[in-house]
This record gives sequence, structure tokens and C-alpha cells, in this order.
Amino acid sequence: MTNRKRQIHNNPLSPQTVLLIILVLACSLLPAIEPVNTFPRLPTPTGLDPESCRPCHSEKYESYIKTAHYKTSSLPSDETVRGSLIEGRNILRTRNPNTYFKVEKREDSFFQIAHWRVDSALAPFRSRREQIAVVVGAGVEGQSYLYWKNGFLYQLPVSYFSGIDEWVNSPGFPDGEVFFERPVTPRCLECHGTYFELEGTIQQPRYRDNYQLGIACWKCHGDGGPHIAKYTSDTPIEPAQDIVNPAKLPPPRQLDICALCHSGVGQEKRLNFTFRPGQDLSTYLHRNPTASGEQVEEPGGWLANKLFGQSKCFTDSEGATCSTCHEVHLPESDLATMSRKCQQCHEPAHCALSDTIQARFEDLCVDCHMPDQASRRLRVHRTDETLSPLYRNHRIAIYPDATDAVLRRLSQTPEG
Repeated sequence: MTNRKRQIHNNPLSPQTVLLIILVLACSLLPAIEPVNTFPRLPTPTGLDPESCRPCHSEKYESYIKTAHYKTSSLPSDETVRGSLIEGRNILRTRNPNTYFKVEKREDSFFQIAHWRVDSALAPFRSRREQIAVVVGAGVEGQSYLYWKNGFLYQLPVSYFSGIDEWVNSPGFPDGEVFFERPVTPRCLECHGTYFELEGTIQQPRYRDNYQLGIACWKCHGDGGPHIAKYTSDTPIEPAQDIVNPAKLPPPRQLDICALCHSGVGQEKRLNFTFRPGQDLSTYLHRNPTASGEQVEEPGGWLANKLFGQSKCFTDSEGATCSTCHEVHLPESDLATMSRKCQQCHEPAHCALSDTIQARFEDLCVDCHMPDQASRRLRVHRTDETLSPLYRNHRIAIYPDATDAVLRRLSQTPEG
């Protein structure tokens, strides 16, 4: 045994073994390589804060901050939290008599508190309290609320439903259960915010404290930093790429800006928050096809852009975009004003109902051809019913049921 050990010890190392040892030692000195599914540190965009646009564009700024786009997410405040905090009205009862929720303001902070007990009606109530960190939604249809936990964002169990002006279970949350663990994905925040800096992995994304809530100017105009520097610096600066004016883009690229958030969730091809206005959205997002015909997957909201693309108003026109009817810098117009926009392209005399309802039909184009329809995805479960918000179907078409409903409504009014 001794001779064998000495023999092995005395054998010279082969060139291959020496090379292997060198490679191992060299690799051990290299920095650790992060997994390929880790979010890279990207340069932080500049000009995110819309306040930076205000000095030169005050009129547009003052009108835009009143829009639902701008208010689609915000920090909690007395103005942004729409549900009532009055004692008695700030409680959400559930079908389970041993489970209820409260929404409260304590000093300058807002909280959701779950109260529940198990096993026996005589058992003491347990509670869990989380602070509202982000308000999602302008309150036109409703609002949901998010809270922070270790760099992650989670949806809170109680939402606000504008149609009944009450607190409700958050969409898809089971009634009568305490659930705080629904994570908020980057794709959600991409359309309910301007920018969030990501870290962690694709499977478990975390958010840094560098973010801009609401849909700010940057979302549609691109990086405003060089543009601002060009006009505020003492020395003239010519940025490599000035700010984007969507109105000067080709119609497909104009539509892509809106389609980022109004054509369905889709499947990302690149990292979230890396799409820039003027780019081809198909290189960034795979959009699932939408069924044609009257019975669509979802009447509006995040599918408005796709449904508009199925309309004859789009297919039979040259260069129609969302801006043909919508002025993004202004709060949404009333339905009568929107209906009159239809008449910029359509002769009123061509309406089959023009003789039946006379002049009043000019205010009713939207109600007949873009009817309100209940969401098939967003469902709110209450103790005795299930609610869904209403959206305008952006597939502009003839809807006999909607027309009949309009005629019935008119017949019941003195003007009808």
C-alpha cells in the first residue's frame, strides 16, 4: 500500500490535468454570473415626472391631470381613495358572519383590516392590517388597492365599485375568505403606471422605489430628459433623439402606443417597461387574436384597440386611429359630444332612425353602435350577487338589441 501511494504521488501531472486546474482556479476568481432570468439593471429613463413638462406646456398639463389616464394609479389620499371612510359605511360584510373587512384612515395613512374568527362564534376575532400604498383606478368604474411587502406588491382584498358606491371584494377574490397573497405582475403595472424599476427574477419580480404612477407624458412621448435639457440648458444642446410627437407617427405606430394597454394582456417578447413610442409593438408583445362578431371575449377596456380594428370605421378608412375620436389631453367628453364626432364622417341623413327619433338621434350614435356591455372577465362576488363593470364595446357595429333599448328609453321620456 505504501509503495502504491508513493508511486501515485510521484507520477507527473498530465498537461490536460494542469490545464483543468488552471481553468478551475481562474473561474473561481471571476464574479458570479447571475441567472439569465434575472432582470438586468437598465438605465433609468429621464423626464418621468410630468411636472417637468409643465413650464412649457401648462395648458395641456392642467387639462391632462384631470383625465382617467393620468389618475389610473396614485398614492392614497382623501382625494384619490373614492370609497367612504365614514364609520358604518367603511365595512364590507361577507356571506361568512365570522369574516368582515374595514377600510380606515389613521392619521395620514390608509389601511385595510380583515377581521375573522374560526371554529366558534364565541371565539375571539383575529385581525390582519395592511397599509394601502397604491390606488389603482381613477374611480370611473372602480378602484383596487395595493400594499408593499419585502419589495413585492400585492392586491388588497377590498376594492371600490363605482356603480353602487360601495366597498366590494376585489375582482376574483372569494367572498367570505381572508386572502392577501395575490401578487401584482409587471404587466399590470405597465398599464396602470408609467414606469417601475424591476429587480429579482422573471418568476418573482420585485420593484424598486424608483417608479412613476399614473400614465404620464413619458408613456406616449418617450424619454423627455434630452428634450427638457435642450430647452432649459444655458448652452444649446441637440439631443440624439428629441421627444416623440405621436401625431407625426405613421397610423400603425400611433395605434401601437394605445394598443400596449388596450389590446389585451398578451405575452411579452421583451422586458416590461422597455417599449417606447414609435416602435413596432409586435416586436415587444404577442397579442392574442380576438373573436369576431357580436359576442366578443370582452367588450372594452383593455381590448378597445383590438375591437376598434374590427370595425368598418377602421377597415374602410385610411389613417383612422384612436385619436380620431379621443383627445387624450382632455377629460373624456360626454356621450352626446362623442356622438357628434361620428357625424364628421357619417351623414346624419343616412341613419335609418333619423325620421323616427328626429333630431335627438344625433346624440345617440354611441349608445346604439357602441353599447355598454358587462365585462366577462372582471367579476365581483358579493353575498347575494355577482357584479361586473360595464364597458363600451369598441367594435363599432349595428346592435339591434342596443337600438331597441334606446328606442324604449326615448319612448318613456317627454322628449321621445
